[in-house]
Amino acid sequence: MIIYNYKTKKNISPMAPNFSFKMAEDIINVDLNKFNLFFLNKEKEILNKYTPENDGGTGLGNNSITSRYSNYNLLNFPEMFFLKNIIKDKHEKFLKELNLDIKEPYYILCWFNVLRKGESIKKHYHSKLEEGYCFLSGHICVDTKDSSTYYEPPFFNGCIEIKNQNNQIVFFPSWLNHYTSKVDKEYNRITIAFDIIYHQYRPTFDPKNESKKWIKLNG
Repeated sequence: MIIYNYKTKKNISPMAPNFSFKMAEDIINVDLNKFNLFFLNKEKEILNKYTPENDGGTGLGNNSITSRYSNYNLLNFPEMFFLKNIIKDKHEKFLKELNLDIKEPYYILCWFNVLRKGESIKKHYHSKLEEGYCFLSGHICVDTKDSSTYYEPPFFNGCIEIKNQNNQIVFFPSWLNHYTSKVDKEYNRITIAFDIIYHQYRPTFDPKNESKKWIKLNG
């Protein structure tokens, strides 16, 4: 697992920002590309079953599978049961690298995105920085030919580019702005996305009262 540690330079002025965050990148030992047909079939099924709510600020619009992200949890489909333990293990490995030992229950919302030629995910975030309970988000690459994801942290010039590769998993803070390159080929760019939330950081959180389909990740 590769750990990225970003922080502002040593402050000279007392008014200068002091800011740091970490990201992680790893490869999972499953060839997700073989599930392409599953995702494309599920895309049709979910688009027909649910009306759009919002596209999460991605700019993909109401005709996208992303606009149904809150209507289901990908990990509830039998074909994706295996993925829950993979995310859990990689997430706990990241926490270990950060010397974080959190025993509280944590929950995950998981969905998938499909982009076609000419499309891209616009700059967006998953949780507001001022919402102190925000924790981790991430994505897993299923089929991502010659594409990149870009992250724009505050107080840094430019952006962080991570080149996508199949079976790659990336963890990042939920408040971090991010976007993708444009698909310039005739193919279906498929990725899995997720949010993780800890009860410890949001004591009022109750998955039973949430409109989104959160499931418990540790247990």
